[in-house]
Amino acid sequence: MPVIIGKELVYYLYSDTRPHTGKASPVQKGLVPGLRDNDAMLCEEGLGFGVPVLQYARDFYFPGSANTTTEGKVPVGASRKCYQYNLVERAQRPDDRSIRPFSWVIHRLYNSLYKTRAGYAAISICIPPSLSQRYGIKLPRSKFIHVRDKGWSCSTYTLDSAKGTILVTIELDGVSHEGLQQVYVSNEMGGSLFTHYCDSSGLKLRGEEITGWSEIDAGWAAMYAPSIGLGFRVDFPSNIIAFRGRETFSKDVSWSGMILAVSPSTDKVEYRVRLGAYETLVKDSP
Repeated sequence: MPVIIGKELVYYLYSDTRPHTGKASPVQKGLVPGLRDNDAMLCEEGLGFGVPVLQYARDFYFPGSANTTTEGKVPVGASRKCYQYNLVERAQRPDDRSIRPFSWVIHRLYNSLYKTRAGYAAISICIPPSLSQRYGIKLPRSKFIHVRDKGWSCSTYTLDSAKGTILVTIELDGVSHEGLQQVYVSNEMGGSLFTHYCDSSGLKLRGEEITGWSEIDAGWAAMYAPSIGLGFRVDFPSNIIAFRGRETFSKDVSWSGMILAVSPSTDKVEYRVRLGAYETLVKDSP
């Protein structure tokens, strides 16, 4: 793949679920970066920047509908996107792809365990990647289905082209807090591109060393794509738990990034994302 260092980045917001890639096709995306010369999307199956996902007692709710103040290419300054939480994930039968009874249990356990060190280790032992690839062992095929919504959240993205930063401000007061257990804020790009990880603790990982999800013990973390000379860094707010992760099972599942775990009582979250070359990402200040 050719190196793309020096080419100008542009950003996009859509009221639909573009770029319609892989398993996350029905899910709304956040701010999505691209390249000016060909509008190439860089998030693959990832959700982009600043997308909350709501964890309730039974289900994880994803945004399936949205509206934006800006459609398409986003100018410098503030743009806003509001998400409606009306998607849940369900396992399908292998024969007719109908929804399995009680299939929510599978995804609830998997998603909950996946975000803990012990849980991910247990999953890896039970279904190690080498074994699952060799013998085809995998979770049941799943799909997102529309359900009664759990309210709205709004994300404001403020671009500073001089510093190469995005200030992400998320308002959560519009979501249903009844039974809400956790809010996860996704910042994800393409898994096949963004293969290297580093953080402020000095930890560096690459490729399959980046498992998902693993808790981050640092003030910031970054994912880098050596093939295009571009990376993104997320600065974590204080008192927020963050996780790193990467999956590249197929074209249907290909993401790499960081999520923030936010208390259900929180009404507002604010943090900064920086994009640029590796040397820019590891500086202490923009």
